[in-house]
Amino acid sequence: MQQQSIRSIAREQNISRYAAVKLRDGLPDDYKVWMLAFDLHGEHADPAMLNLFEDVQQDLQPDYTVFGGDIATCDWASKMGDENLTDAKAEAAMVSKWLKRFGVTHYLMGNHEERCTREGGIIDPRHRSVLNIPSLCGLDEKGIKWYPYQSDAKPLKIGKLTVVHGWWYNEHVAAKHARAYGCVMHGHAHRCQTHSSKVGGRKATGIAVGCMCDPTLPFERGRPPRGHMQAFAIVWQHPDGHFDFHVVRVVGPEVIINGKLYKVRR
Repeated sequence: MQQQSIRSIAREQNISRYAAVKLRDGLPDDYKVWMLAFDLHGEHADPAMLNLFEDVQQDLQPDYTVFGGDIATCDWASKMGDENLTDAKAEAAMVSKWLKRFGVTHYLMGNHEERCTREGGIIDPRHRSVLNIPSLCGLDEKGIKWYPYQSDAKPLKIGKLTVVHGWWYNEHVAAKHARAYGCVMHGHAHRCQTHSSKVGGRKATGIAVGCMCDPTLPFERGRPPRGHMQAFAIVWQHPDGHFDFHVVRVVGPEVIINGKLYKVRR
């Protein structure tokens, strides 16, 4: 028997598509659905990953969509950047297009976005207040909550789950982030890992989510394999703050999510 579409449920019940998905799946309204994407890296974003993210998003109709940092490269702001010829205006336009396409509600700055404001960049300090992603993309005007890439900044919280862009880049990144934050989801390392341990007597889970870009970026080529993997994440937030999650790893032409087969559209 064919499942009734989200649109038809919403129309018949006179409710939003968000509510229609929860009604279809038997999920009470006080449970929230989040989708999270990390590390698009500007012009290096994989169009197939963006298409898949959009296909799943259309089915899940999440309450919130998070860009978890390094969405832009900001090579134009860094002395280190020599692989990306896109200028600030063009990259901001590209990111803004993604913000609209995916209905992003939260944006975590990553180390690449931080290139615009940190010392050592090529931007004159007098211009850093306007030459940065929040200003260039108008995040405040769009009503998008954004979080600076600073260790002492208040992080995004999904109930009892902390979400940060990420700080470390080694083979034990999930464990290291768990020791620092407790239950935490992060990007930055472009790897998929899960680590469970006890931190201060409490159970902690570190969840490293892979990247949405080409797993072999130009500056990585010619170096030993680093185990990068393409992925994004889905989080279901319970009313009491607990959470369930699914890291959607993409290693072939199709993936199965919630029992549904999705083709990866190249």
